[in-house]
Amino acid sequence: MNYLCRPLELESLSPFDFFSWYDVRLMSKKNEDDLLHFCNGNFQHPSYRAKTERFLQGVKERSRRCLLKVYQYDFPDTAEFNGSIMDCSVPVTEPMETYCELALMLFCPYQIRDDLTVDMSFVAKF
Repeated sequence: MNYLCRPLELESLSPFDFFSWYDVRLMSKKNEDDLLHFCNGNFQHPSYRAKTERFLQGVKERSRRCLLKVYQYDFPDTAEFNGSIMDCSVPVTEPMETYCELALMLFCPYQIRDDLTVDMSFVAKF
């Protein structure tokens, strides 16, 4: 939800860049002006309190970029593609769709899942 409700100033960032360069911090009166505020749009951030119309957390740029840990076991084996994923003549398989969905979710900016597809295909967008 931190990514999906990211501040408007960061809407062009992919999840990879967002989590590498930015950190979520508790918001207080002391640091409120130093933090970027989340944006409730398609989703509501869990730290938002409707009664006070405030967020309990905000986003701050990291002093050093972090390296994200991605489990390769979530990605299908590319040998299951039965050809190049970039070759349009190769029939699209379920492992191709899964691989492209995960890669796009990591490296492309989006707000909703449909932002990652073209004609309901992750491979076509990839």
